Amino acid sequence: MKKRTITGDFTLQSGETFPGKLKIQGHKSVLTVYCGSIRPNNIGNQTIHGTSHTGEKITLIDCISHGPTIRFAQLQSVTLEFYSSYILLGQGQIFPDSTRITRARFRTRDMASVFYDLRDFHYNRITKDTAEALIEENAIRNVNIGDHPQICYFSGKYVIFEIDTIIGRIWAENSPSTTLGGFKGLQIRNKVYINIEFETGLLLNDALMAIQDLACLMSVIAGRTQKTRSVKLYLNETEELSLVTTIEQVQEEDGGYIHRGDLPLDAIRRPDEFFRVIQQWLIRHKEWHIPRYRWAACQVKASLYDIDRIVAAANMLDILPEGATPKLNTLTPELMAAKENCRGIFYKLPDSPERSSVLGALGRLSKPSLPQKCKHRVSIIQDAMPTPLPDLAFVASIAVKVRNYFVHGSSFPNVDRTLDFMPFLTDTLEFVFLASDLIECGWQMWDWETNDLGYGHSMSRYMRGYPDNLRELRHVHPDVKL
Repeated sequence: MKKRTITGDFTLQSGETFPGKLKIQGHKSVLTVYCGSIRPNNIGNQTIHGTSHTGEKITLIDCISHGPTIRFAQLQSVTLEFYSSYILLGQGQIFPDSTRITRARFRTRDMASVFYDLRDFHYNRITKDTAEALIEENAIRNVNIGDHPQICYFSGKYVIFEIDTIIGRIWAENSPSTTLGGFKGLQIRNKVYINIEFETGLLLNDALMAIQDLACLMSVIAGRTQKTRSVKLYLNETEELSLVTTIEQVQEEDGGYIHRGDLPLDAIRRPDEFFRVIQQWLIRHKEWHIPRYRWAACQVKASLYDIDRIVAAANMLDILPEGATPKLNTLTPELMAAKENCRGIFYKLPDSPERSSVLGALGRLSKPSLPQKCKHRVSIIQDAMPTPLPDLAFVASIAVKVRNYFVHGSSFPNVDRTLDFMPFLTDTLEFVFLASDLIECGWQMWDWETNDLGYGHSMSRYMRGYPDNLRELRHVHPDVKL
């Protein structure tokens, strides 16, 4: 939202109402309240409601203040500055603990590319007779038809797709805008919006979380970070609110370009698969949301590959829900007896970091390790491909070793030369996580993999560069076998 200043009357949680000025400028947004000679009773974390002098309703969520500023001249003057997490502007006001949101609408930077249908927007040269027939049929006046007419058109199809999911009805829609024409010509510009209609109204925090969940899903489809924009919340059919996020957000790095032929899901050409995966992805999201958001956080870094990223990429495989990992290891009676004996010995010792470390290791003895989890997720991908990626389990195992080197200090042969492959190894862990997740949601990877893949998605870029990267990594680790 553009910078703007709003003046009006604002009611604090204490019930006191004061004139104020709201400056909206991203993370620097601030509400200044002029209290005169009155010191408000409660300036702690609160929701503030206001009405502008033009009648616009305002809600500020999670407001905090550093305390009053008091000036003494002839009269005492008290002012308060409040900083909030979210600002809502529109035809109604929200009470976070009771107001229900019925629908949400937003867009991201790549949705027009992801859901573009050549049949919806196009340009054509037509004959003079065809142009005259169109003008006559539609009663269009003042058109000077030449010998070589051209038309730009929007087909009129607003709804791109519509699907019922566990969180409600979701649909994407075209929102074209057209210039009136002139000496510079004319233009049709389009933005694509995602809508969610909740089956039962949601409280504000739940509605915002649903929006972020969908933005995460859109990042999966696009292959790079999708930050929400132009967010609208609806209390009913007529009350619309614009959401302003005042929390400072990370910048969207370029992260490559988008090419629809490289995207794993296509709502236009493969709608059945698209609907199936979206529904299942959302069903699983309650259990998967933590590792998925770790994946999304990695994508924010785009072409930056640092230690934190490879550690995070490995950890998202380590914190997968129980059903996504191998079954518990079956210990032999001898191992089980040794485990219990050791536990008894260390349990009696005084508390110390060493004692806790050994007890923790004993507790994890029957649980699958990170290398086992990673190998299991690799097998899901290999089984889904007509021609499995050669040595993918080997590459993933080296990536885990690099992670263990940074986390535990566990060295291994040629570690210095291996660190040169940090981008490839990080991408491997992210690819394994994302591809195996989508496959379990119903993605037909074999159809995608047989396309002539380019560089228009993070997974297609990985596939294109895989043979060369594998060959160079094998030069460093020629004898490692799994």
